[in-house]
Amino acid sequence: MRCELPILLKCCFCVPLRLGLLIWAYLKLIFSLFIVIVFCIQAEYLRMSARDIPKEGIVFLVMMIMFGCINSIFQTVFIVSAHKKNYKIMRIYYIYNFVYIFLPTILFIMCCIIIYSHMGAFMILLLAATPVGIIVISIPIEFVLNIYLMLLVRSEFIKLRDSGQFQFFNHESEARCVATLPDNTIPRGE
Repeated sequence: MRCELPILLKCCFCVPLRLGLLIWAYLKLIFSLFIVIVFCIQAEYLRMSARDIPKEGIVFLVMMIMFGCINSIFQTVFIVSAHKKNYKIMRIYYIYNFVYIFLPTILFIMCCIIIYSHMGAFMILLLAATPVGIIVISIPIEFVLNIYLMLLVRSEFIKLRDSGQFQFFNHESEARCVATLPDNTIPRGE
């Protein structure tokens, strides 16, 4: 059984698709850079302190910094592809987004395992003291927002890909004529 995904024409039901994607991309880029800066400051603070730092904590910090930098690079690539209306580059971001959708969940589980290995049962008290709503609700919300973003990117990708090809059908004689335009002649009108 085949299920077709919808092709969306508006972002958040009110903003044109490409403009909405650009807004999302700029916000995600700002958030990614903020995360990288926070983890870099934390890494520098831990380096300057005289405490023994567990190897798992260092690995986690380095992975988060690398993940944030890679995410920032792909957000920049997406912003460039959306401005230039280049669906080939946009497709690279779309494939990357499949991987990105599962990484926050995996990193959260890894963080819980690291904390639990060093704190034991005290971790449950630590989680109880922190706002549980942030921990429990933020991961599913980010997951749903990323799926929505993937639908938007897919819709824009399909729109840009199909705007350069016209097909004419003559149903009486079953003849088909296809005209393909080069990528650089995509109309600028929205």
